[in-house]
Amino acid sequence: MTSKQYLRSLSRRVEFYFKAKETCIHYIKKNDIADVDLQTNLIIMSAVWAAFKLKTVLTEDTLLTLFGLNSDSPQVYKEIGSLDTAYQDLTLIELFDMTVEAFS
Repeated sequence: MTSKQYLRSLSRRVEFYFKAKETCIHYIKKNDIADVDLQTNLIIMSAVWAAFKLKTVLTEDTLLTLFGLNSDSPQVYKEIGSLDTAYQDLTLIELFDMTVEAFS
């Protein structure tokens, strides 16, 4: 893979994560979700869903990078988790709906 191809691939992945996060923020606003813990769960679920769709592993390091957070620790490659097989065919909005329902 050339450098140009790699950068395009990286760009597409970042854009996909960004769109999933933006969809989540829109969902939170549209549904007037004020609970910070539920908001956090939804944001994390959007990243887990995006990682599954991209066929990648979501790590703590990736999650920190996606949200522009800094860590004092060296790079962390611990896997966050993966999307349960029962939810793999859901759209992102359907996953949000199920997360909200389970949180109640």
